[in-house]
Amino acid sequence: MTILLPTLAAAFAALCVWLTVRIVNRKEKWAKWTLAGLIGVPVLYVASFGPWLRIYGYANPDYLDAGGFYAPCVKVAYGRCPKWVALIYCDYLSLCVFGKVVD
Repeated sequence: MTILLPTLAAAFAALCVWLTVRIVNRKEKWAKWTLAGLIGVPVLYVASFGPWLRIYGYANPDYLDAGGFYAPCVKVAYGRCPKWVALIYCDYLSLCVFGKVVD
């Protein structure tokens, strides 16, 4: 696992760079859509955790018990990442759930 994650990250970065070169040099439309999907899907996944908390939080007050699907987002919310990332993400989550940033 210690070699797998960095290898996958390097492959993902190389794929994004290759697609960017295809977009810039050849103006290929399929490359634009592929790059948008590669970047957009993870962004939507991370951003969808806030609205999910708002909807699920009304039914279950212990709303950080997100199960397996949002487990990486819960780890970020609990601070198992760089502190500045956790602070920004927790501010976003409190904005989604409470409508304001809670200190």
